[in-house]
Amino acid sequence: MNGASSILLINSRISGVRSSPFSLPSTFRVINQCTSDCAHSSEKVDVLFSEREERGYQWWEILHRQWRLQQYFDREWCVSSLPLRSILRIIRPGTSAGIQALSHAISHGAMHDSSERDPPPRCYPGTRKKVVDDIVHWLEDPQTTTSVLWVNGRAGIGKSALMQTIAELLLDNKLELGGCFFFKTKISRCDEKGYLFSTLAYQLAVNVACMREHINQAMEGNPALPTKSAAIQLHQLIIEPFMRLPTPRPSPVIIIDGLDECDGSEAQRDILSLISQVSTIPDITIRFIIASRPEYQITYMFNKEPLLKMARRLVLDEDYESFSDIMMYLRDGLNEIHERGNIIRPNPWPSDSQLEQLAWRASGQFIYAATVLKFVGSDFCDPEEHLDIILHPSPMQAAAFSELDRLYTQILSVYPDPDFLKSVLGVMTVFDGELTCAVPGTYPSFVADILGTREGKVCVVLRALQSLTAVEGAATAPGIAGTVHQIFQRIDFAHKSFVDFLLDNARSQQYFVDFDAVQSQVLCRAFDLVIESIRR
Repeated sequence: MNGASSILLINSRISGVRSSPFSLPSTFRVINQCTSDCAHSSEKVDVLFSEREERGYQWWEILHRQWRLQQYFDREWCVSSLPLRSILRIIRPGTSAGIQALSHAISHGAMHDSSERDPPPRCYPGTRKKVVDDIVHWLEDPQTTTSVLWVNGRAGIGKSALMQTIAELLLDNKLELGGCFFFKTKISRCDEKGYLFSTLAYQLAVNVACMREHINQAMEGNPALPTKSAAIQLHQLIIEPFMRLPTPRPSPVIIIDGLDECDGSEAQRDILSLISQVSTIPDITIRFIIASRPEYQITYMFNKEPLLKMARRLVLDEDYESFSDIMMYLRDGLNEIHERGNIIRPNPWPSDSQLEQLAWRASGQFIYAATVLKFVGSDFCDPEEHLDIILHPSPMQAAAFSELDRLYTQILSVYPDPDFLKSVLGVMTVFDGELTCAVPGTYPSFVADILGTREGKVCVVLRALQSLTAVEGAATAPGIAGTVHQIFQRIDFAHKSFVDFLLDNARSQQYFVDFDAVQSQVLCRAFDLVIESIRR
C-alpha cells in the first residue's frame, strides 16, 4: 500500500466517525497497517488534517470519541490496537495533537493579543506610572507573602487598559507571562467561567517551558477535558502539569481582567475559591493578578480566608494621580485633533479652564476622557462645536456619551427591581454631598426612613451601586465588609458624569431622576420625619 492510498483509507474511515461511531476500531487497524507509509507522507497527512478542519469537525469531539472507542475496544475484545497517543502522532506527525484539540475548545477572543480585541485598550504613554511601578515591584519582590494581587477600582477607571499594559510589559521585558483572560459581558466565550482555565492552560502550554508536553499528555489522555467542570480543568490542565515541572519551578503570571463581567455572581465566587485553593499549595508558584470592580460578591471573597491573607489589594483611586494623568491624556488628544483638523481656532484651544473642567467631570474615569475625545474628534464635525456640547448640557449629549451610558445602564440593570432602585437613586441625588454626620442613625437607615421601607432593603441596593459610589472617609465602597454601618457615613456618587446621566431623560431613560419632583417629595417626607421625632 503506497502513501497516497493510506491517506485515502484513513480519510474514508475518519469521515465515518459521526455516521457510524463503531467504525473507529477498523480505522485503528487500517492506520496500524499503514503506519510506516504514513511516517513518510507527513505532507499528505497534513493535508488530511486540514481537510478535516475545513469540513467543520470539532477535533476535541473526534479525539474524545476515539478515546472512548479505544477503551471499549480494549475492554470488550482485549485487543491492543494502536494506542490513541500513537494515532494522534500519525494524524499529524511532529505536532502536539492534544494542544491542537485544546486550541479548538478555548476562548481566543479573551486573550490579550486577540484580533477580536484589536486595538485593545492601553494606558496612554506617560500615565499610570506609579501604579505600574507598584505592580511590577510586587511581581519582582522575592520576599512577598502574597500570591494574588487584587486590582480594584470603580467603573470606567481604566482597569482593562492597565491589565493590557502590564501583559505587554511582561512580554516586552521577557518576564514570565503565563496567560491572560479578559472577561467581557455578553461576548460569546468571553463571559463564561467554563472557558477560563482551559484558555489559561493553552497559554501556559505556549508560554512556559515544558508545560506544553504535560498539558498535551493530559489532553491526549482525555480530549474532553475542556468540557469538564472548572475545578477539573484547573486540576488536570494546570495544577497537575505544573507539579510535574522540574524544580526550581518558574513563577508565571496569570492576569484575569473584568471578573465582575463573568456571567453570574456565583461563577465569580467559584473562580476566586478555586484560585485561592491553588495559592495554598506550597509547590505552586503561579502568581495571579485579578482586576475587577469592587462588587459585593467579589469583595466578600477577598474579605475572608484564605484570600484575606494571601492577597494584596491595590485600589485605583486618587492616590495614583488620576487627575493629572487624565489632564495629560485630554491635552494631548485634543491637541492632536486640533492639528489634524487644520482649522483656525482660538489660541490656545482648548483653554486650561476647559481642560480642568473636563478632568474634574471625569472623576478619575478614563472612559469619560476617551468618550470626550472620540466625540470631539468625530469625522466631518467641528471639534470646537462638539466640545461646547460636552461642556454645556444639551440634547446632543445623549449621542456624545452613548458608550458611557451603556456602561452605567449595564451596572444598574443587575438590580432586579428598577422602580425601587430609581427611588433610592432619587434620594441619593437630592442629598448628594449635602448630608452631614449630624443625621442620626446610618446612611442606609436614613434613606430607608425617607422611603418608608426597611434598612436591609436599602443596603442591598447600595451593594449593587458599589462601583458607582464612595463612602465618606473610606477608600472602599459601601457594604463590602458585609456589615451594617454603626455610625453615619455619607455615601456619595463617585462620578460626576453619573449624576449627569441620571438627570438626563434621553440618556438614562427608565432610570431618569426628575430632580425637582423628587426633591419636593423627599423634603416633604424629611419634614414629616422631623415633626414625628419632635412629638415623641
